[in-house]
Amino acid sequence: MDYLKEIEQKIIEESNKTPVAECCGLVIIKDFKYSIPIFDIIPFKNLARFSMNMFEMDSNKFLLINNTKKIYAIYHSHVIEDTEAQKCEDFSTCDISMSESWKIPLILYSTKKDVFNWYKPFSLEFPYKDRSFLLGVRDCFSLARDYYHKELNVNIPDIYRNTNKSTEEIINKTGFKEIDIKDLRKNDIVLLKEKSIYYDYTITIYLGGDRVLGHFDTISSVKYLSYNKDKIYKILRHEKLS
Repeated sequence: MDYLKEIEQKIIEESNKTPVAECCGLVIIKDFKYSIPIFDIIPFKNLARFSMNMFEMDSNKFLLINNTKKIYAIYHSHVIEDTEAQKCEDFSTCDISMSESWKIPLILYSTKKDVFNWYKPFSLEFPYKDRSFLLGVRDCFSLARDYYHKELNVNIPDIYRNTNKSTEEIINKTGFKEIDIKDLRKNDIVLLKEKSIYYDYTITIYLGGDRVLGHFDTISSVKYLSYNKDKIYKILRHEKLS
């Protein structure tokens, strides 16, 4: 089941109401059912003067919701075509700066290409171990992305994730190439044939000393790779570490 599909449809419906202006609002978590979040959206009026290429939300309404609800992400649409400076499905510098400042992820919907994009700010920090699972925020890909940013100064672009995308499709778009297991070294990615709530493989980071860091089940932890050798699917290395 795709737990974001209903939210995607609601965002599309909101964007259709303002085809020449960016729509905006919040995605909130209403509740959890068997560790799976139940999402909803709260639309905002776009108060920006130049609403075709930017958005501004009522700050008082935002603060009230932020104090009373669990915010999952800020959503907005892009309604203009590609330009020489930016693709319409990409976040602007202003978008990313706002996300980092507020420590809230972003969901972007491009009306021209009918695609979604996702950004989790690096400023939204969690410990590597004992993270509870939340798609896009605390999952195996975001754990690897946070580790590479903090430990190796390698910024891996974020990828919008839902059950329509496989683990390989997500990670293959971010500069990783397959290597031979005999060449395994610290900081390589080890894909394990271990299903999660959403995906067919689990992304883990090799820490050396036979240890891998990953988001196993619903909690992140460190395990011994030798205990999971039968689950090894692929070894990947980022192009900047080759």
